[in-house]
Parts: sequence; C-alpha cells; structure tokens
Amino acid sequence: MASCLAESSLFEKNEDSEGVNRFMDVSLIEKAAKRAGISLTSDLVQKTACFIDVLLEANQSVNLTAITEPTDIATRHLQDSWIPARFIAEGAAVIDVGTGAGFPGIPLRIARPDLNMTLLDASAKRVHFLERVIQKIFAEELLSLQENMMKQGDLDDIDFSVAASSHLSTCSQISAETSHPSFISSPIPRVIHGRAEELGRDPDHREKYDVAIARAVTALPVLAEYCLPFVQLGGLFIAMKGLDDETEEAERAIHLLGGVVEEVYRYKLPEIEASFSLVIVRKKTATSLRYPRRMAAIKRRPL
Repeated sequence: MASCLAESSLFEKNEDSEGVNRFMDVSLIEKAAKRAGISLTSDLVQKTACFIDVLLEANQSVNLTAITEPTDIATRHLQDSWIPARFIAEGAAVIDVGTGAGFPGIPLRIARPDLNMTLLDASAKRVHFLERVIQKIFAEELLSLQENMMKQGDLDDIDFSVAASSHLSTCSQISAETSHPSFISSPIPRVIHGRAEELGRDPDHREKYDVAIARAVTALPVLAEYCLPFVQLGGLFIAMKGLDDETEEAERAIHLLGGVVEEVYRYKLPEIEASFSLVIVRKKTATSLRYPRRMAAIKRRPL
C-alpha cells in the first residue's frame, strides 16, 4: 500500500504499525468501523487508509470534500458510509447515485468485498478521481480482471488504467444465473460518468440493481425519482438523510415510482449533535416508463 502515499506536507501524517506514513491514524478507522458494526481485516483497514490518502491528496487541487480533519473523516465519512451495510444483502448489486468523492460507495465496497458496486456521478473531475482510487486500492483485483479479459479474448491489448471502463463497455450480456448484466458482477467497483435521469432509462441499468443508495442534500421526492428506476422488484432504495427524513412529503412520489417506505432507521454519530436517518424504501411495482423525467422537469415539477 506504500504507493498510496501522498507527497504533500499540507496535512499532518501519522506512521502506522507497518511504518507507512499516512494522513490518518488507522486506529480512527478501526474505531469508526467498530461503532458502525463493521468488522475489518488489517488489509481492509489499509485499503481504507489508502483511500483517505488519495482523497486528501487529490483534494488539494480538486474540491472533493470540505471534511479534512481525521476525526471528522472517520465519523462523517467512514462511519456514516458503513451504517447502511446492515440493510444490504450479501452479494447485492449496488449503485451509488451521485457518489461524489465516493461516499458511501467506496467505504461500503472496501468493507463488503461481496458487493458488486457501481459508482455514478455527473462530474468528469470526480469520475477521474474515482478511477484513480480504484487503480490504487483495487490494483490486485484490477490486474486479475485484466488477465481474465485477455484470456477470454475480450480485448487484444488492455490498458491497465482503463481496464475497468473497458470492462463496462464489453460485458453487457445478462448472466444466466442472475437478472444483473454481467458487467454489474465484477471484482472491482465500476465508475460511470453520467446523469441518473439518463442512465435510469438505459435498459442495461433500469431495474437491474438490488440496491440504489444516495447520500445527498437533494429533496427526497427528487432523489426517489433519480434512484428508484434503477432498483429491481423487491430491491431497496436507501436514502441517507438528516434528522428530517422527509418521508411525509415524499410518500406520493415514492408510491408513483413503485416504492413503499419500509423503515426509517435513525442514528447518531460521535461528537455530532444532529441525528441522521436512513430511509429504507422497498420496490413493490415496476416504475412507470414516464420516469425518470428530464432534469428540468424534475426540478420544475417535483412529484
């Protein structure tokens, strides 16, 4: 993991048990995982530390996060990202809609290697950052994927740096054992540069995921229209919200989109007075082909 080191001295670094200088003491990661009910091996702790290294290094030139203090990162980013894991079934295909700097998708995927994770964002700069993260912390998995693709003859000459995105474009058939496209079942997270209201109409992604999750300040009716079209019948939409879970004003929208609020899970984070909510929505019926609408219509006339 030494390759994850950032060279800048703008952030104070700590030396971990392996003698590697890091921006963040790994004990903070271990404590955050324990509080979230997550069990991390030493390798997964190192992967998480590597992710934070790359994030803080990149944040010096690209605005990815305003949260840069190690204690705050551990609680507001890592622990918060791990809380939803308890609601996600083993081996689930998950899409993180509007992932930003990779929260909650990257920490979730690190802690839960069984998950098939897709990260969706509309910003090219953030997508480039996420691709770099995957190259750094999933290097072994990426190399294995590259070798398998070469054996199968999918690509004659694979560029290591773009193997993940090439995998997306070359593997689009539906697996005989699952309703997921084969590119969704992958040993590494996938990064997609695109808009939710457009990808939600793509047959390769529409109603193909077990879980759509989003951590955003966007109003819940709008968030539901972005996310529920991705969820297959019986699957979950998980909205990460604040104290106001917004379920009352979103009830009509969720119903129109084929969902029903199954649970509102409330929790607190250490040293933060505010409470947080996970709105757990179960997909009961197929989403009408009218949705999602164009972004202008969604903003002008929320459901």
